[in-house]
Amino acid sequence: MPIGLAKDGRVIYGPFRIDGTTWESCDVDICNGRMMNGFYGYVTTGFFPYTVGCFGPGTNPKTSDMVATCSNFPR
Repeated sequence: MPIGLAKDGRVIYGPFRIDGTTWESCDVDICNGRMMNGFYGYVTTGFFPYTVGCFGPGTNPKTSDMVATCSNFPR
């Protein structure tokens, strides 16, 4: 659910995904954003930077040996 608009004109979404769970650090890039339905937007999270960390999209490693994954160890 959109909750705001960032200064770069992109939508800011709330902390919950469609299934009701919260966003994890492996779900977002360095700017706390992600592609959704073909558009880049930011999400609020329970971890730093909580909202917009920078104006993205942030860089993501493209090589197969550097894929972001979640671990069992929370921040």
